[in-house]
Amino acid sequence: MTLKRVLSWVLILSFLFAGVVFADEMDTEAESSGVYEEELIPEDTEDDTLEEEEDRGDYDDIDIPEEKPDASVTEPDTSEEEVKPSEPQEPVKVVKGKYNLLAVLDIIPAPDSFTDQKVITRGELMMYFSKISGVDGISKSGYTGKFTDVNSETPYCTHIQAMENLGVINGTGTGSFFPADKVTVTDAVAAATKLLGYDIYAETMGGYPTGYYSAANQAGITKGMEASSDGYLYGKNAVTLLFNMLTTELKVQSVWGNEESIKVTNGSCYLETVFNVFEGKGLADGNEFTGLRKVTKTVNEECISIDGVMYKAPGMDTNAELGKKLRFFYRQDDGSYIIPEILYYEADASVEVTNLDAGDIISVDNYNITYLDEQGREEKLKFSGVSDVIYNFKTHPEFSYDDISIDMGTVTLIDNDGNGTYDVLNILSYAEYMIESVNKIDEVITADNGKKITLPGDNNCTIYQMGRKITLEDVYSGTVINVLASDDNLYMIIYVNAGSVNGTVREVSIDDGITRIKIDETVYELSPLAKYIPRTGDYGAFYLNHFGQIAAKDKVVTDEQYAYLINKGDINTYEERYFVKLVNESGKVINYELAPKVKFNDNPRTEARNVINNPLLMNGVLDEDGNPTCQQLIKFKTDKDGKLNLIRVFTDYTDKGEDFKKDKADTTFTLDYKSDVNLKYYGGNAKVFGTRFLVNAETHIFFAPPAHTTDVESFDAGLITKLATETTYTTPEFYDVAYSNMTGVVVIRQAAGAASSMKNGDPELVISNITRCYIPEEDAVGLRIYGYRLGLEKEFLVKDLSITDNNSNYGNGKGVLDLRPGDVIQYALNTDGSLAAIKIIFQYNPDKFELTESHTSTTSVFVALHQGIAQLLYRDEASVILNATDVKKRIHDRSFIIGPRTRFFRFDTKKNRLTMVEATDIPENAKVYFRNCYNMLYDVIYFE
Repeated sequence: MTLKRVLSWVLILSFLFAGVVFADEMDTEAESSGVYEEELIPEDTEDDTLEEEEDRGDYDDIDIPEEKPDASVTEPDTSEEEVKPSEPQEPVKVVKGKYNLLAVLDIIPAPDSFTDQKVITRGELMMYFSKISGVDGISKSGYTGKFTDVNSETPYCTHIQAMENLGVINGTGTGSFFPADKVTVTDAVAAATKLLGYDIYAETMGGYPTGYYSAANQAGITKGMEASSDGYLYGKNAVTLLFNMLTTELKVQSVWGNEESIKVTNGSCYLETVFNVFEGKGLADGNEFTGLRKVTKTVNEECISIDGVMYKAPGMDTNAELGKKLRFFYRQDDGSYIIPEILYYEADASVEVTNLDAGDIISVDNYNITYLDEQGREEKLKFSGVSDVIYNFKTHPEFSYDDISIDMGTVTLIDNDGNGTYDVLNILSYAEYMIESVNKIDEVITADNGKKITLPGDNNCTIYQMGRKITLEDVYSGTVINVLASDDNLYMIIYVNAGSVNGTVREVSIDDGITRIKIDETVYELSPLAKYIPRTGDYGAFYLNHFGQIAAKDKVVTDEQYAYLINKGDINTYEERYFVKLVNESGKVINYELAPKVKFNDNPRTEARNVINNPLLMNGVLDEDGNPTCQQLIKFKTDKDGKLNLIRVFTDYTDKGEDFKKDKADTTFTLDYKSDVNLKYYGGNAKVFGTRFLVNAETHIFFAPPAHTTDVESFDAGLITKLATETTYTTPEFYDVAYSNMTGVVVIRQAAGAASSMKNGDPELVISNITRCYIPEEDAVGLRIYGYRLGLEKEFLVKDLSITDNNSNYGNGKGVLDLRPGDVIQYALNTDGSLAAIKIIFQYNPDKFELTESHTSTTSVFVALHQGIAQLLYRDEASVILNATDVKKRIHDRSFIIGPRTRFFRFDTKKNRLTMVEATDIPENAKVYFRNCYNMLYDVIYFE
């Protein structure tokens, strides 16, 4: 029998006959001091807000007087208007803080149903109490107690039974309990006082209700609870009460036969005895990257050191908590458990934390930081001469004042002992660069100012873009990055931002040292590290940093520049305003409005409508509706208002042998991955998607527009010989096909009909869950498989556990016992609805992304691409574009329209959970595993 179960039964046996009779022995120290914490109910007042009638069941076995007690007993005097739970005056908020621990321990439900204003019923409270005390579910046979309004069909009846058995609740009057009624704060506190064993103290302090509140306050049961405007218990106070009950020391009774004397002994709290969770306090002195000066070694990944002891801390931002004194709750396991795990933590009550933005710091000298507060007043903060300084995640013992006077970032000061002098300084200081080039072999980024940023090895560099991790393969020139690098450059975080805005600067202002720029109708802050000096009238592309500030400006397009034209159209036909969408040399997508008159090639300037409708513009492959789908290389420039006033297109010379070499000025562009500029030339009608090109020896990658086509071969790079004479692409250099390096995968299920020997019409299933079950008629154990078929949830029974995908052509020899959530299968059912046969289309292997002939179609890639490795180039609400290589290493750029049966899923590999999502929830540029058949797209699964 486990310790938890033993303790649970000890509690039951000790409380079973005790009722509310406690010994008159009290804690000597508490009795002699007579000092209590501030009480919610003063002892010298009575409560008249209790709305329960005299004959109503109550938590106390003491009769309640008919006269209603004074209102001030339940709450301090307040002038606030009564808040009705059915009509909350404040917006509903999810309970924060201590809620986390209660939810992890499965004491209270999920946040969508448990809010600050949640109404707590009497029966519901009994469920929480039974879970806290470890007796949840002991009474499963139905209700056999004495309450006349509770039976086996009553919600929470087993929990009411458990609390009745423990003597926590005893009826009065008619013996009713009223389980569906709202519970008052008074009754909830009284019941909690009984459950924890403090009611003997309550009786000596005056009994119900004031004595129970006095005892509860003294024990800390009501610490942090707020006054209730109408006397009832709601979600926020319930969380505080339940949390306090977990951590309050138990007073355990020992009952011996019929003896009247009862001995009260000090015991452990429910958190320890029932949940094996313990409370700790200490200084966070180390994480996986560094330690404070007194700690020389670091700890494991996703762990933190507190007073030199390592704890697992999944989900904790250990960099932010380093240097703070923490109050935390951790779970100890059995003897095989090595590292205790923190379930909930908070800064200790003695800790004071102050955050300063770099822009608010005026000066640093004599161990004082002078800064501007929110009202613009100068204030000073003092830090110790022996303070621990953490600079960009690493301890920095030899710090100087210049390290604190940063240009961009934050300084967090921590005072752990409340003496007004800060003990720890945690500094985040950002650098900012515009990327000139990326050496992906040596892992060196060169900025436009010539600075070379060498990435540290041993996986000590993390790169983020839009909140997700990426690799150096996804970083390109012409992009703004913000870098956090430790002083020794051994640890680094890079934030990549590819965003830009296009327009004209209408206004420049400086307020409180912050420069603000109004670009058309939107105001942006200028990065404090920007080299660009804004002026009214500037126009073009403005690049944003990680914080959404203007970090740099594109070159003014007074000289002709190269770009890809990917779309054109009208803004307002009536006013004759037209636009083109371009991808410029930096890889930025920008909309340009056309000037009223535009020069097209070497022709005289003409009306914009004539240029936008010129057949040479967007001259390329068409989809089935006749719409252009290709990217076209052009040259362009703009006028002083930022409107496009010149467009040049290029003639396709690829069929004319050596003649195309005559125009040397344009051979700097190439679509060949080896950049042989003398042999390759871009034709204006080529079909290109997601292809890298070369500009003056600088590499970029462009992404395709949301286009689609039924002409499969038009999008196969192996057939685009017009782009490079006699060239067939095999393994593209811009895409790493080392499967072991992949971080995310997408599965695109093929259309029905390729599943070994099964019928072509047999359906496919994306598995979301698998559970074991007992089959009574078979007297055997089976499986239940749950999943999605065309977006609809399906469930079926597996009676035969020996079913295997052993087809000689494509089967992989695995069976139903090898299936896991996230797998994709094709299945056939028996007449009784149970599983008859399977074809395993895909199984996710987190250790090795490998394509094998065992479950890969050998059909030519040019006919039907069933399975492969790919880069997800683009996705929106209407389409998905993949750049793929199948098992034969052939390249296949495909655009899929999202049809009515297309479904997208995300599979959390850590939680083993599959959820349905939208296409836009799958990150762009993810390296993917996919399946499809022709241009049909069905189920898409992203593994993260």
